[in-house]
Amino acid sequence: MIHDSIVNLKASPIDRDPELATFIASRLGLQTISQIASECRENFGSQRAPSKSAIYRYWIRQRATNRRSARPSISP
Repeated sequence: MIHDSIVNLKASPIDRDPELATFIASRLGLQTISQIASECRENFGSQRAPSKSAIYRYWIRQRATNRRSARPSISP
């Protein structure tokens, strides 16, 4: 479907790589961004590993998503 292709183009490289996203998400809040970036390079290689700023942007998006999903629904 064309819509799915457009969504995938807008997704970050981390979002398009489920293994990498899971690896990063499991470390957010437990390690520094620098430590996560270093472990990504060790485990996935420098070509596949995201930059520290990309990891930080991913973390911000995850926090925003978690906040939206945690809001109680308002019924009329």
